[in-house]
Amino acid sequence: MKLTRARFLAAFFVATGLCAALPTAFVVSRGASPHGAEFRGLAVFLSFAPLLGAVVCTALAPPRVKTARALGLVFEPNRFWLVAWLAPLAATSVAFGLASVCGLEPRLTGSALARSAGAVGTPIPPWQLLVMALPAGLLNFIPSLAAEVGYRGFLFRELPGGFFRRATSIAAVEFAVFGPLAALGFGFVGGGPGTLAAFALHVLLTGYVVPVALFRGTQLALVRPFVDLLPEGSAWLRSPYGLLASGGLLAIFVGLVIHDAWFASGRLVTAPLRTPVRTDAEPAA
Repeated sequence: MKLTRARFLAAFFVATGLCAALPTAFVVSRGASPHGAEFRGLAVFLSFAPLLGAVVCTALAPPRVKTARALGLVFEPNRFWLVAWLAPLAATSVAFGLASVCGLEPRLTGSALARSAGAVGTPIPPWQLLVMALPAGLLNFIPSLAAEVGYRGFLFRELPGGFFRRATSIAAVEFAVFGPLAALGFGFVGGGPGTLAAFALHVLLTGYVVPVALFRGTQLALVRPFVDLLPEGSAWLRSPYGLLASGGLLAIFVGLVIHDAWFASGRLVTAPLRTPVRTDAEPAA
């Protein structure tokens, strides 16, 4: 049977869908609380769903180059690793500024944070909560890397179309994986506005997924500090994936596009993207 592109992508979506649907159905059937440990564990497990899809497809049609490189797993540290690790902090700072403009009151002093939490004793400076998210983000690196290998390392290069078509298509896939958790009341969705900056980082790094996983890890680690420092407003606002943080993430995205257009050695975001040609006799490059 000829391995057409449609069948190849169908194998990815079926494997990813099964890996996401089966554990979700199991947790829901147990009557678990959306705010309990089982849902938090499920959210981590779902990060590995696209990795399973990538593994299945790589087994069906092994790449001509080393598999790790084909999936974007290239460990070549550069300045974008640091940019990716710190970018969510910059987006959070912009979000707090927008919150002040909107009439909300971020708890940006130790005394204000202590009064909000009803704590006694020496108050913790808010900046310490944010800085502690950096090492905590490294703990989130493994599930974040699993998701990035599947989405940005594999699926991005397989989809047809240009940068924005591929980016929005994968954002829709990620929403389909995590959307049921949000519908059930779980307070965190893995995709969200952060995909804009994540995709820009990915393309600027010509497909390498490690720095984008660093970005996702720090962004996830900021969920709790963000809520503590901005206790007012709806859930759509009080998150590093929410509407306020979207302003900061959009600023990062624009900055990366400007770098790509005027400072990078080659244009990637607006340049045509190649899609591997697949035949029975010749696997993808």
